[in-house]
Amino acid sequence: MGIIYALYSTDDDNPRYVGQTTGTLGSRLSEHRISAESGSGRSVYRWMRAKWLAGFEIDIVELNCTDNANLDASETRWITWLPGLVNDRKRLSQPEIKRRPNGCIVDRIRRLNRRYIDNYQGYHGIRYWKDADAHTVTVCYGSIDRCWRRYVRGDELPWVNSWQYWFSDLARAIDARELARAEYSDHPLVSMPWPSDQEDLRAV
Repeated sequence: MGIIYALYSTDDDNPRYVGQTTGTLGSRLSEHRISAESGSGRSVYRWMRAKWLAGFEIDIVELNCTDNANLDASETRWITWLPGLVNDRKRLSQPEIKRRPNGCIVDRIRRLNRRYIDNYQGYHGIRYWKDADAHTVTVCYGSIDRCWRRYVRGDELPWVNSWQYWFSDLARAIDARELARAEYSDHPLVSMPWPSDQEDLRAV
């Protein structure tokens, strides 16, 4: 069995890329992230980098499962049905196939009860985790052609054996972000000003 999936950004939850995998969704998402960080010029990876630079995450959702023999046909149908995708290939021009509204998929994504809020209270790169009541900080630098993401280390551990990137206080998280930005300011990939807080970067 294989899986047809969609990639979406946490700013609007709209599916923007459709793909297929015979592995796990987590593994496939990791592969996409590696390709995006390596500077691949495909449209999906330029879109991913643009969203990262805007402070949002890319996530993955299952659309349907099917036999391996039907994966290509099923993937092509979803690509044809859904509007606004960044897929470079396999898009068919078939006017007899009506596009499905993606509202039902967006609703499904939002029912997943995401555990975090990106750009919390308008602070770029600050993520608030609801179950931990704590924050993590990501610094993303570069451009839509090539960018890098770094998680800023914290000094709090809300759970036993959890990773050490947490900040219970929002002000401390913001201070840590500013220190990290200062550290990377001389990096050759930092070719633009850091995004300002509460800046509307969703129309990417």
